[in-house]
Formats: sequence, structure tokens, C-alpha cells
Amino acid sequence: MVAYADEVILNDRALTVGGWAMLKGEDSRRGHVYVVLKSAATQKIYSTVTLLRPDVAKAYQVPGWRQSGFRAVISRDRLPAEDVEVGVIVVGSNGPEILMLPHRLTLSHGGEATAVSLRN
Repeated sequence: MVAYADEVILNDRALTVGGWAMLKGEDSRRGHVYVVLKSAATQKIYSTVTLLRPDVAKAYQVPGWRQSGFRAVISRDRLPAEDVEVGVIVVGSNGPEILMLPHRLTLSHGGEATAVSLRN
């Protein structure tokens, strides 16, 4: 799987996660990307809206990846009350594949929540 989140925004109303994700050797299809929030204790999965990403298809020289873009807007009341990692699930012809991204959300502290991106 190839995936990247270019948008991870957490505010007092919602979490927005957006980017692109696709499976090598397969065309991207509408409705096949999900956002996953995972902790040691739980895993929550959220549907996304498919976005056209001709820039990604061009960069990777794979025309079938035009529909690789995704965005999820998740209201704060649907988020777990614990610290989580952010990832994506793509459902392909061989079933779902998961990839955890370098993003963490601190949701366990009753006060202000934060989103952290960990880049290599």
C-alpha cells in the first residue's frame, strides 16, 4: 500500500483526515478507503469521501490512481477518549490492507486534545 495524509486537523468540533491511499497493482475505486484510529485497547474505523487526485496519478505514473484521494470529517463526540494512532485501510481485490501513518492524537486528557505528526 502507498498512503499519505496531507491533512490531519483536530479542533473542538471535529477531526479531519485527508490524503491519498492506494494499493500497488490495483486501480483506486470510490468508497474503498477508510480512516482507522487505533490504540492498545480499541480500533475505530470511519468511512471517507473519495476525492480525485490526478496529481498523485501523474506523480506515480498510474492513471488508475486518479480516485486515490480521501477525506474524513469525524465529529469529536465520535472519537475515542484515549490516545490513538491514525491509519488508513484500503479494501482491494484480496481484502483489506491497513497502514498506520506517522500521526498521533492525544485524546485521553479531559482538556484540550492535540494532533501530532511524527515525520522521519
